[in-house]
Formats: sequence, structure tokens, C-alpha cells
Amino acid sequence: MEDFQKKHREMAFKVWRETGQNLVKTVKILSRDHGYDISRQSLAKWRDDFNWESRAGAMEIEELERLDAMSDTSIINSLIKRRKQYEDYFEGMSPGAIDNQAQYGLNSVLKTLIEIRKQTGIFKVEEFSAFFKDLVDFLRTEDQTAAEAMARNFDAFTSHIRKKYVT
Repeated sequence: MEDFQKKHREMAFKVWRETGQNLVKTVKILSRDHGYDISRQSLAKWRDDFNWESRAGAMEIEELERLDAMSDTSIINSLIKRRKQYEDYFEGMSPGAIDNQAQYGLNSVLKTLIEIRKQTGIFKVEEFSAFFKDLVDFLRTEDQTAAEAMARNFDAFTSHIRKKYVT
């Protein structure tokens, strides 16, 4: 019996979170979608007795931390930190000492950082190209002479941007 009630409580907790912690909506959804009838007062009692608010807050913090850990900036910062650790490790080694495993690790980190830089650069070039084309299209109606000058220099400037950010 306890497992059955716990299962319903967990389902109610999940729905309560999904509804933005709204008891009235939770009651409606539990009834409509799960065939489970419970009063708003009983849900409020569960919320209070089982610390749903603090539990939900802790879960939200955990989810945000997980998302942050997967962000591009976090990944790059982690790689830069790892590179620095390898560099410090190699600085502390005696002259002539070899650590192939650490060298392989450092090379992997450096290759990953270079690849990210290239991919980011390619993205910048693609975004810039789209912006530049929009600008030329706009200038065709506002300033034909400027549009022609920009169009003439588009390929050269794109090549310049590609060299600056991709290679």
C-alpha cells in the first residue's frame, strides 16, 4: 500500500513541478491525464509534509548546474584549465624526463581547443556573410553606389575574415 501511495505522491510532485507548482492545475491534470482524484488540500498537505518546495528548489539548482556544465563557455574553460594543469606538470618535470601519457593528454586538449576555435571561426564567417549580404541588399534601395562598392569587395573581405578567424 505504501509503495502505491508513494508512486502517486511522486507522480503528483512531478506534475506539480511541471505546472509551476500550481495546486489547482495539478489536481486537474492528475484527474484528467492520470485518472487520479485528489483534493487541493491533500496536495497541499503532501507539499508541506514532504518538503516539495525545498526539494523542487534543489532539483532546479541541480538542473541549472548540469546545463551550465554543458555550456560552450564551461567546456572551453574546462579545457583551458586542463591545458594549464598539463603545462604546470611539464614545467615541474626534471629536464629530459618523458611522460608519454601526459603528452598525449596535452595534445588532445590542444587539438580540441584548436578545433573549437576553427568551428567558432567558421560560424563567425557564416554569420558575417549573412549580415553582409543583408547590408548590400538594404543599400541597393538606399545607396546604390555604396552597395556596388560593397558587392565588389565582398569576396576579398570574406576571404580576409576567413583567414582571421578560421586559420
